[in-house]
Amino acid sequence: MAAQDASIIDQALELFDEATTVFAKFGIDISPFASQIIITAILLVLLFLFRKTLWPLTLASIVGIVPLIVVAGIAISWIYQLVLPLPDHVFGRVADGNLSDLSVELVDFHDRVLPPGSVRVDTVSGDFAIRYTPSFGDRPRAVVIHRPGCAPYRQTISRPQVAERAVIDIRFSCTEETS
Repeated sequence: MAAQDASIIDQALELFDEATTVFAKFGIDISPFASQIIITAILLVLLFLFRKTLWPLTLASIVGIVPLIVVAGIAISWIYQLVLPLPDHVFGRVADGNLSDLSVELVDFHDRVLPPGSVRVDTVSGDFAIRYTPSFGDRPRAVVIHRPGCAPYRQTISRPQVAERAVIDIRFSCTEETS
């Protein structure tokens, strides 16, 4: 049951991540945690403004309960992140015939490179490990692979992959960089 609960929470957090992406499309550059706070505040204000229509139980009150459920979901996700914070590292393995000169980096939802920046891929095994500083309410969104002369290759990583410390398998093939 705990794994199923975690899955539901992961899906809710992914939904809030998408809300951050929507804010970014409108030029609002905020973190996922800030977007969760904004959504919570908006929903609480709406609940306060329409509190008289929420009782007695009517169709309007049933629809009005949805924001309350979303607010509760955000609160549960914050507790979940406090109790089970994300690890401070990501492990992966690159599959490619030529592992020389490969470097990888983690990027956030704005495609900003997370410190420490690029790390080298092991030229024998293709393994890499990146240690970063986790941020509450946010996570690495993608691994970007670089090789001189090749276009950067981006692979999105999910919250469960990061949270479960899963090895991220990447099939890389060089495509010529276009200017």
